[in-house]
Amino acid sequence: MFKWITHRKQRNNQEILAVLKELVSLLKQSDESAYSGLDIGQIISRIEQQSSNLRAGEKVDYEALKALFYPTGPIQEISIDNGWGDLFIQLAARFDSATLFRG
Repeated sequence: MFKWITHRKQRNNQEILAVLKELVSLLKQSDESAYSGLDIGQIISRIEQQSSNLRAGEKVDYEALKALFYPTGPIQEISIDNGWGDLFIQLAARFDSATLFRG
């Protein structure tokens, strides 16, 4: 039983990191949005800090990460203004699934 839980957690961690890596790549190619509330550099910094924590096995602030994914939140606003709004929805769904019982 515990082996399955450990395996599931590791797989979810890998999925979280993959989503965050893809988001950082998209954000680096994007222009700022007047509606975001955070600039792209701030968002990337927050994502990279939490990604680093997750890779190191340290405490991850899942609530802070989840806030970036809120509807009409900072990443969605940037994604819409830069033409990857549909992809953002897919990434957000993957992130939500992988972080379902965390935070």
